[in-house]
Amino acid sequence: MNNNKYKKNKLIIMLFLMSFVGCASQQQHGSKYLCKQQDAEIHIDGSTLFFNGDLSEDSVLCAINMAQGHDIKTLNVRSEGGVIDDAMYFAHWIRDRQINVEINELCFSSCANYIFPAGVIKYISERDLIGWHGGAFQKNIEFRDYAEKQQFQLYIRKARKKEVSLYSRLGIDPRLPTIGQEDEYFCQNNGELGWFYSVEDLTSLGITNIVLTDNKWEPLNFHSEMVCQVSL
Repeated sequence: MNNNKYKKNKLIIMLFLMSFVGCASQQQHGSKYLCKQQDAEIHIDGSTLFFNGDLSEDSVLCAINMAQGHDIKTLNVRSEGGVIDDAMYFAHWIRDRQINVEINELCFSSCANYIFPAGVIKYISERDLIGWHGGAFQKNIEFRDYAEKQQFQLYIRKARKKEVSLYSRLGIDPRLPTIGQEDEYFCQNNGELGWFYSVEDLTSLGITNIVLTDNKWEPLNFHSEMVCQVSL
């Protein structure tokens, strides 16, 4: 198998199959609450919950448990993605509590699929990268062996139901995570890991209430090696 192609497929498969070890540790330090673990660093400052790391069962539960008793208004997030089940659970929690989402440099994969759209208001700065590269309904995933394929298929049936339910709740076009894989819109011709949409196209897909904190957002000026643009 081509190495670059395998790397892309491996990234996608990891959304479903990665496991995590280690337990979270929490500290209270003045007005800040800290949580450090293997895959994420999380803290609260005032009414903002800061989340920096992978979306896993441990990190999501740490964030949610830490937020108890706090009037959280905004989630400031930096994440390359993670397990889609856990990301969708977090997304429902965000929308249940009418929390805004502020991107901190990077929101990719499961973060872009579920966390970003779940925010009531979505804040993006000029240099932020929000990137998609597939979801529960994507096709043409390659596996290392039959056992990995079987494990994936058992998992994905439930994940697809959850994705349909979440997007229905948020009023989002279910094609959001996979449009860039369609022949008509495919743009990853130079080894890019994924794609992004313009604010106008995001709005057409049902992602509204986007605020550009610098009054502009042009990811290709800063992240052209990682993503290409899908234009609808």
